[in-house]
Amino acid sequence: MRRPPSIGITSLLLTLVASFTDSATFIGADKLFAAHVTGNFIILAYDIIHHAGRNEWSKLLAFPVFFLAVMLAGKIDGKGGNANKLLQLEGAFLILAGLGAVILRMLHVPLVTFWSGSGMQLPTVLICMAIVAAMGITWPSSSSSSWAASLAASCPGILASR
Repeated sequence: MRRPPSIGITSLLLTLVASFTDSATFIGADKLFAAHVTGNFIILAYDIIHHAGRNEWSKLLAFPVFFLAVMLAGKIDGKGGNANKLLQLEGAFLILAGLGAVILRMLHVPLVTFWSGSGMQLPTVLICMAIVAAMGITWPSSSSSSWAASLAASCPGILASR
């Protein structure tokens, strides 16, 4: 019988993934936090006070994307799914985001144009939102799965069962 990985190893790997994605998106996506989305409100407030004027909407968009991903994961986890299914879904989102970035880079599509003042381009925003969703999917697999499942159950209009 195969022994499941220990919670310590899984926690360490999730911590490394979250810290890497936050570092990568903060540096490469105009100060956007993908894993710790509440930090975007602080950056947003700073940008508004200093009249930065670019990509404030992407920082606002990250929160509902994260929230919907948590609800979706809670619904999946609440149906008797296991954490492995959520980790596989997170991996799929991260792989798709990475492949999207590589393909767009190979096609010479500008992902970020800091120097022109226009900030993130739409492909970058979509890739970042896929990463934000991946971080939201993993969140219920930690200590909060019962909370996320009850949240998903309380919002039947948003995530209706078929």
